[in-house]
Amino acid sequence: MVQRDSVTSGKLRGCIGMNLRKLRVPALAALALALLLLVGCGPQGDDGTSYLALDWTYTPITIDFPQLPVVVAPGTYYWHPEGLYYGEYVAWEGTWWRFNYEIEVDEGAWGIGGITGADGADRFYTMYLYSWGPELSYVELSGSLGLVQPPPEGESPAAREQAKAAALDLRPASARSLATGSVDASRYDLDHPQPYRYERTGPGYRFLIEGQGYRPL
Repeated sequence: MVQRDSVTSGKLRGCIGMNLRKLRVPALAALALALLLLVGCGPQGDDGTSYLALDWTYTPITIDFPQLPVVVAPGTYYWHPEGLYYGEYVAWEGTWWRFNYEIEVDEGAWGIGGITGADGADRFYTMYLYSWGPELSYVELSGSLGLVQPPPEGESPAAREQAKAAALDLRPASARSLATGSVDASRYDLDHPQPYRYERTGPGYRFLIEGQGYRPL
């Protein structure tokens, strides 16, 4: 009799323990779901806005940037959408550069637990129209406003252009506004293009310019 009661008691305890475990699983699932809703992704913040300025040491002969105004002042920032775009210019010493360039925006961050994430920073790009091809850099609207891609150490681009002008015995103009103008392609050696690629990457950004340069005949 005692043994039978012991067996019955043991079965009862096992049954109760199993039921408690079954109840515990949905409770844990509900808790996990609540935590996920609490700390999960919230709405994404707005993307930052990008702007593009053109600049140069010596004024190009002509420029053509369909995404910019008809008349462009050096060092002036104009709103520019993100994506891959076409541009061209004839440098002060006559080389014709045709290329695609990429502009990015700083995307907004995702939020947490229903809270909207931070907005992306505004980016201010500058494209330098050098005689050896275009280059890109940018600053973000932040506390530092430091150049993301500083010029290399050593001879500055301006000094390099000045030395080239002196070697060619030219006195090119600088720092004046330019209107979009067409290029007479028949004046250039189209059979021997000079491939050009400018690419720089870093945390959260990529500069890319690909195209060709043509020497005048």
